[in-house]
Formats: sequence, C-alpha cells, structure tokens
Amino acid sequence: MRACKKCGETRSESEFYASNKATCVECLKASARANREENLAYYRAYDRKRYREMPERKEAARKSSNSEAGMRARKKSREKTKMENPEKYKARNAVANALRDGKLTRGTACYFCNSTSKLQAHHQDYSRPLDVYWLCAPCHGKLHAINGDFHRPMEVA
Repeated sequence: MRACKKCGETRSESEFYASNKATCVECLKASARANREENLAYYRAYDRKRYREMPERKEAARKSSNSEAGMRARKKSREKTKMENPEKYKARNAVANALRDGKLTRGTACYFCNSTSKLQAHHQDYSRPLDVYWLCAPCHGKLHAINGDFHRPMEVA
C-alpha cells in the first residue's frame, strides 16, 4: 500500500504505474484529460498532422472505423446529429431523395475552385433544402471553418 501524492488516498501497488509510484493511475488519467481540454486546439492540430504524415496511423484509423465498434460509434454519432439538428437532417435527405429521383442533378465542378472530385452539396439556408452549392470537400471544409459552424477550429498552415 502507498499514498498518492495528488489525492492523498492510500491505494494498493497495482493502482500505480510502474514508472510513476508517486501518483495513482486515476489521478494521472484525470490530469491528462484536463491538460488535453486546456490545450484542445493544439492537440487537435497535432493529431491531424500526425494522421496526415504517418501512413500506419491512417491504416489503423481505417481498420478501427470499419470494426464493429467503429460502426457502432458512427451510428451513434449519426443519431446524435439527427436529434440535435433535425432541420439539417431533413435538408440532407431532401437532397439525397431529389438526386435519386432525378429532380436535382449533381454539379459538375466545385463552385469555388472548379475541382471535379467528390462534390458535396452545401446549404446556405436549411429551410430551402434543394437550393445548394456544389463544393469539393476541401472548399466545403474551409467554408464551414470560416463561417464558424464547424466544431473544429480551422488549421493554420
């Protein structure tokens, strides 16, 4: 048994990391979570950079997202988005249905850069669901970052 220097509780040896016998595992975890929250913009930028520059990280993320747990997490995220933003959900469905039914045609080039790869529909106003701009993924992301409606801060190059 030993006492944690942070919480002061007496805990068994198994509740301490071998590399740090002064602070218990739970206090170290809480400290790491608090640090990440305080420096969230830095850690998100670091994670994005690490993901882009390390092919093994990309492969691990791909495998994780295709796993059973990854699919459950994606489904849960979609359901949460649907509940929090019903107007967005309805507008996206309206576009998908209109494309399927031939009432709307997919744009041929990005509105901003004229790229033709993987165009996405962008709504300026969700109350007008079929009034969309066709944007490539990079331009769509930049537009949302500039408008401030992305949860992540825009990356500064």
